Amino acid sequence: MIHIVEAPPGHLTGSMVMTALNRDGATETKNYSVSGSIDRSNVSLQLGGGLVGLARLFGTDTVLVGSLRGTALTLGVGSSTAIFHGVSNTAYQQDLARLNVVGDHIALVRQSTKALQEAVKAGQHISAGLRQYMTWGQTRINRVPRVRAWYANRIRHYRMCLNYIKPLAAANVPVWRWQECALSIATDKYYRDQEIANLRDLQNQNRQGVARLDVGISRARVQYAHATSLLRSSCPYRGADSGKCLSAVKKLQAMSPHEFINPATLSKFRGLVPKVKGALDADIRTGSAGEARLSDIAQEVAETYQAASAR
Repeated sequence: MIHIVEAPPGHLTGSMVMTALNRDGATETKNYSVSGSIDRSNVSLQLGGGLVGLARLFGTDTVLVGSLRGTALTLGVGSSTAIFHGVSNTAYQQDLARLNVVGDHIALVRQSTKALQEAVKAGQHISAGLRQYMTWGQTRINRVPRVRAWYANRIRHYRMCLNYIKPLAAANVPVWRWQECALSIATDKYYRDQEIANLRDLQNQNRQGVARLDVGISRARVQYAHATSLLRSSCPYRGADSGKCLSAVKKLQAMSPHEFINPATLSKFRGLVPKVKGALDADIRTGSAGEARLSDIAQEVAETYQAASAR
């Protein structure tokens, strides 16, 4: 919009306001001061302020020349020309309102595109997390026999030690000749404590990891629904691509709410979770029973060693 007045005769002063939409659909307003002259229908204007935005219309030169015929003001510089038509303030405000509506449509298109991209990205992120969990969970399942073997080997070693030192102690064989076995069991308690603590940590890690993935899956489902709804709302404003947009919406609506997450991966995850829990629970049972047995044998070894040392 250009608002100019002639005062005194032949001299023009006023302002130019340019309102445009940026790529996100938001309105941007630039203001320029105007001064110049008019001789009959010939007009010359000098513009100042906001020159970067003005370059869109007239390049970098801010001296504009043209003509005023009725309510039509033609201004140009070089090969660039713009025509401004006189309108009432009401009509101008209506034009601004229509521009804002177009801006809202542009913003909706960009927002829906971004939401869809984020929903796809979230699905990919969750799918990666599910695959990572399944690798970890299968390792836990495979580890069950190793945990049993760890405690079985420890119990066998403790028993061998006890069976070795008891007759020697009863025969009053000097302690220094057999104490290495007894002392090794005493120091082994640190490693036993570490093992049972690790088993409990893995159990907690599994519980928290599954809960975190379940939350992520639920959020991805909400994102999916939101992105589909936004995309459907934006279709009428996508011009030549409106038909493609509607086809994409129909395809998305026909998909499962979890479709952005690989369905096969999600199914395997659901099937693996109880197996992993069962494996970790079995490890805890093995560890608890094994630790109780090891503690009893270690106590008997300690008592035998202490009694012999006191003699």
